[in-house]
Amino acid sequence: MRLTGTDDRAGVVVPEFRVDGDGWFSYFGWPTDSRAPFRFSETGTVIDHLTYGKLAKGRHTIEYRAIDPSGNIGQAKKFIVTLR
Repeated sequence: MRLTGTDDRAGVVVPEFRVDGDGWFSYFGWPTDSRAPFRFSETGTVIDHLTYGKLAKGRHTIEYRAIDPSGNIGQAKKFIVTLR
């Protein structure tokens, strides 16, 4: 997954995502390469003793949104991921 955000005002746009209605997570790309997309898999990927992108088999809802430089939160959109 790759998220990008833009705004018509100067400042930082913060993209966020969440999985299956859990807490929002600031999107920064892949931990070892900010330009690489975030990867989901059944086992996840361990980097510096933290596991990223681990999803159990089955259907998952990924929601995403952005916060603009003024603090406005965009309406969340979503897509479905199924791991078999």
